[in-house]
Amino acid sequence: MTRPPRSKLRTTRYGSKIRKRVEFILQKSKRTYKCPYCGAQAVRRLRLGVWSCKKCGKVFTGGAWEPFTAVARGAELAREKS
Repeated sequence: MTRPPRSKLRTTRYGSKIRKRVEFILQKSKRTYKCPYCGAQAVRRLRLGVWSCKKCGKVFTGGAWEPFTAVARGAELAREKS
């Protein structure tokens, strides 16, 4: 079986709701975030779950589409309380 062209892989089908959701996810993954190490607004996504700061050069893992997930925030708060 041959692989479909790359342009076909990026196409979202089957309804506007799914297209809007995919667009929202792509916007989140392409945005720059604040670095937890140096505080600069320079964190970019390298690949799925891997994030890098352009200023200090730190590479760290995080969520697939955002460097800091809601579960990680909850765990951080629980760690601070204890």
